[in-house]
Amino acid sequence: MPVTEDARASAWDGRRVQLDRLGLAAAVVDWADGTLVGATDVGLRVLRRVGVATHELPRPLPPELFDLLRSAPLGEPLEWNAPGVSEDVCLGCTGYPLGPDHVFVVMRELSRQHRELSRRLHRQRLEITGRLVASIVHDLRAPLASMVFNAEALSGRVAELAPVQIEEVVDDLAVAARRLRVTVDGLLGFARLGPRDRVQASIDEVFERISGLVRPIFRARGHVLTVARGPGATSVAASPLVVEQILANLALNASEAAGGPITVAMEARAVPGSARPRIRIRVRDDGPGIAGEVRPHVFQPFFTTKDTGTGLGLTTAREAARELGGDLRLEPVDAAPGACFTLELPAGPPDERASGGDRP
Repeated sequence: MPVTEDARASAWDGRRVQLDRLGLAAAVVDWADGTLVGATDVGLRVLRRVGVATHELPRPLPPELFDLLRSAPLGEPLEWNAPGVSEDVCLGCTGYPLGPDHVFVVMRELSRQHRELSRRLHRQRLEITGRLVASIVHDLRAPLASMVFNAEALSGRVAELAPVQIEEVVDDLAVAARRLRVTVDGLLGFARLGPRDRVQASIDEVFERISGLVRPIFRARGHVLTVARGPGATSVAASPLVVEQILANLALNASEAAGGPITVAMEARAVPGSARPRIRIRVRDDGPGIAGEVRPHVFQPFFTTKDTGTGLGLTTAREAARELGGDLRLEPVDAAPGACFTLELPAGPPDERASGGDRP
C-alpha cells in the first residue's frame, strides 16, 4: 500500500520512530526480507536520485543493495551503485540495529570525487597501519608471553597450587588478555574504513588514540609525543577517524625523517576572533625540518623525498581536511629546528564540563 504519514510514524519493534520528524536521509528496512518499510522525506529523495523506486512503500529494496547491507557488519559504511545509473552518483549508507527485526539505515548521496577521496583515505590508512605493525607486534609479545607462561603453569600444576595462587594466575591471564584486545582493537579500528560524516569528535579521545597508536614506534626510536589542549578546545565537528589519520601521518612523517630521537608536540587551541568557532591543532617537532626548496611542494601529488611511498599522504590529508570544512597548512618556523603543521577544523559544541589542560 502507498506510504502514509501514519505508516511513517508506525512503531517498529516496540520503538516508536517518527520518521516524518527526522531531518536526515534515513530509512527502516525489514532485516528478514529486505523490505523498505519507511523512510524520511529526505531519504526518499536520495533513494530516487540513486535509482531506487520509492513510489509505494512498503516495497523490496533492490536485491543487490540488500545483499550488500547483509554482507557487512552493522555500523560499517557502504557504497552502492544502482545498475544502469551513472557511476558519478552512488549511495552511501550505514545500517544500525532497530530492535531484533529491523535496521535503521542512514544514507547520503556520494559523488565520484567523494568516493575517490574515501578510497585514497582507506589506502593511506592501511599504509599507516603497515608502518605501525612491526612496533605493535613487539608490544604484543609481552602480554602473549605472560599468557603462555600462566596457561602452562595452570595446565601442569593445578593440583599443586593453592586456591589463592590459582586466582592470581587467572587474574594475570585476564590482564594480559585485555592488553592484547585493546591493542588489536585499536589497530583494527584504525585500519577499517570508518564513517566520514561530521560528528562531535572529542579532542581528548583523538589524542588518546593517537598516543596509543604511535607509542610503540616512538618508544622503539627514542621519540617523545606530548599532547596539550587549551580551554575551549574540547571537540571538533569532524570524523574522528579522519582527524586521527591526519595526525598519525604527521607524527610518523616526523619520526621517520629524524636521524635521532625527537619530540613531537600536538597542541589544540581555540582560534580567537573567528566568526565561526574553530579549533587549530598544531603539530610541531624538533627534528631536521623541511628544506626551503622542498616546502612549496609538500602538498603536491606524488611528491616525496622518501625512497618508498606514494607521495599522496599530505595531499590526501589536506583534501580531507578541506572537505570537513577546515584546512591543513605547513607553517613557517623560527630559528629553532623542526617542522610545524596546523590542522584547522570547525569546532564542535562547547562542553563546559571540560577544563582544558596539558597531558604528557
